[in-house]
Amino acid sequence: KDALTTGSIFILFTFGHFIANWLINRGDSKKFILLVVFFSLLGLFNTSVAPAELLGKSFRHFIAFFCSMLLFFTIANHLLGLEDSRRRYTIETLVNLIVIMVAIQIIIGTILYFYPPFGRLFSVFTTRDKDILETQVQVYKRLSSIVAGGEGFGEIIAALAPLVLYMVFKRGGKIFPTALFVLYTVGVILSATRSSILLFGLASM
Repeated sequence: KDALTTGSIFILFTFGHFIANWLINRGDSKKFILLVVFFSLLGLFNTSVAPAELLGKSFRHFIAFFCSMLLFFTIANHLLGLEDSRRRYTIETLVNLIVIMVAIQIIIGTILYFYPPFGRLFSVFTTRDKDILETQVQVYKRLSSIVAGGEGFGEIIAALAPLVLYMVFKRGGKIFPTALFVLYTVGVILSATRSSILLFGLASM
């Protein structure tokens, strides 16, 4: 609920499976392991020097950083072992998966935006001091979901906008990718963040 998340647990399991296969099937894994150990120790050092009142939050961010690094290394090294044609197909599949997963988060966030009690269904994804997933309200009400809220979520949507447009043009303007782009547009507007809206427009152009 705090330091570990459902995503972190899944990433650790995936990395463990990958590294076990890597060690069994390859003999050139030393550089890979050294990179993981180096960045882990660097992140742990930065966490350890945080002030006492920020130590818990710092450790949670370290776990998030550590798991994202493991996921990146796992995907990158997996792709390096594929043939060119298979690699392209796998990359496109991953891109499509990421676009669809964020679309699902936008749908969840939109429902939360207009019907906050819906957040009780996602209490398993909150920290231990909360029992409901809430839409962030600061000066303005902002789109929020399981993975991020406010500016962070808006920037995720803006960064993926060109990939969604790629799907639209590649598939000749079919209904599904076009609907995805409309959904992303709604999402970035509900994020109510000027930088995200500006990035979304520039990225789309």
